[in-house]
Amino acid sequence: EKLEKARSLLISTTLSINEISQMCGYPSLQYFYSVFKKAYDTTPKEYRDVNSEVML
Repeated sequence: EKLEKARSLLISTTLSINEISQMCGYPSLQYFYSVFKKAYDTTPKEYRDVNSEVML
């Protein structure tokens, strides 16, 4: 649930990855990266770069 929200925010907003991890309730950026990479086999940054719907 938290991870799905984070994934959605990554591709639909320009919020920083740190802001997204905090908004979704992760205690640290390192923990968020660890959980995200385990679930999606990529880092949040790589995921955003490949899947972003927002033109930065």
